[in-house]
Amino acid sequence: MIAAVCMGLILRDAFRLPYWWAGTLLLSIAPAWFLHSRTAFETVTFVSFYTGGLYLYLLYRYRSPRFLYFALILFALAFYTYNPGQLVVVVTGLLLLISDGRYHWQNRAVALRGVGLLFLLALPFLRFRLNHPDAMQDQLYKLGSYWIQPITTQEKFRRFGQEYLYGLSPGYWFVPNSRDLVRHLMRGYGHLIQATLPLAVVGLAVCLKNFRNSAHRVVLIVFLAAPTGAALALVGVTRALVMVIPATLLIALGLIALISWLEKKWISRRLLSFGLFGVLALLNFFMLGQVLVKGPTWYNEYGLGGLQYGARQVFSEVKDYLKENPSALSWCLRAGRTGQM
Repeated sequence: MIAAVCMGLILRDAFRLPYWWAGTLLLSIAPAWFLHSRTAFETVTFVSFYTGGLYLYLLYRYRSPRFLYFALILFALAFYTYNPGQLVVVVTGLLLLISDGRYHWQNRAVALRGVGLLFLLALPFLRFRLNHPDAMQDQLYKLGSYWIQPITTQEKFRRFGQEYLYGLSPGYWFVPNSRDLVRHLMRGYGHLIQATLPLAVVGLAVCLKNFRNSAHRVVLIVFLAAPTGAALALVGVTRALVMVIPATLLIALGLIALISWLEKKWISRRLLSFGLFGVLALLNFFMLGQVLVKGPTWYNEYGLGGLQYGARQVFSEVKDYLKENPSALSWCLRAGRTGQM
C-alpha cells in the first residue's frame, strides 16, 4: 500500500501534474507488481519502504527540509528489509547527495543533523558486520554469485556490467522471458505491459528534457540504481523488483504528457479523466479475471522451481486416484524410501 499510495503522491506533490492518480493505477497493472505484491516476499516490503523514502525525499526537496529525517528512516527500513536492496539504497543515496548538493548545502544545518541520524540508523548494521564479518560473503555464496568465484577481478566487473545492463534492458522487462522461475511469471505477460513501452520512452525523454529539475533527476537516479543489487548475482525479478517504480514513473510521465496534449486539443479534462480512469480500472479487472480463471492452468510445474503452492485441482485428483487404487500409496512410500522416486 505504501508504494501504491506514494506513486500517486510523487506525481501530485513533486511533479504537480494533473491525472496524478494514474500512477497508482499504472503500478497496479504492472504484472511484476500485480503478482508479487500479493505474496509475502520481502522484496515487496523493500520496494514499498524505498518508494516511501523517495516520496519523503521529494517532500524534503520541495516542501520542507525537515522531511529529510523521515526519508532517512524509510530508506533505513528499506535497507534492513532485503539484502540485495542494500546496494540500491546506498547507490541511490550517493547519487541524490551529488544531484542536489547545492540544496543540501543551503540547508546544511538540517543535513548535518541528518548525517547524525544516519549514523544512528547504521549502528545495527555496523554491529552486525563486526559480529559476523563473513555474513556478506556467505550470502553471495548462497546466491551463487560470480563475486566469490575464482575468476579475475576484471572478469567480475565485466560480469557485473553485463548483468547490470540486462537489468536495464527493455527486453527483460517488457517481453515474456524464461529466465525467471514460473512462480514469478504471469504467462503471456512481460514484467511490464508491452504496450506501455512507448509511454516509458516518452517519459524518459521528458526527464532528459527537464534534467535541471530535481524531481526528474530523481526518476533517472532511481532508474540507474535499481538493477545494482540484482547485478551482484544473476538478475531476477525479485532481486530487481524495485525497477517497477522508476519504470512506472516514466510510463506515467509519458502518459500524462500525451493526455495533456489531447487536453490542449479542446478535449475536456473531465472527459479525459473519466476515460483514463475507466481504461486503467478495466485493465485491472481484466488482469484479475485472467489470473483467477486461467492462472491455475498456466503452469504444471509443482517442484522446487515451480509452483510450490496452490494446485488444488492436482491434489484433489491425487486423492481420488488413491481412493480407487489404495496399493499405489504403499508403492509410493516404498519407492520414496528406496530412492526410486
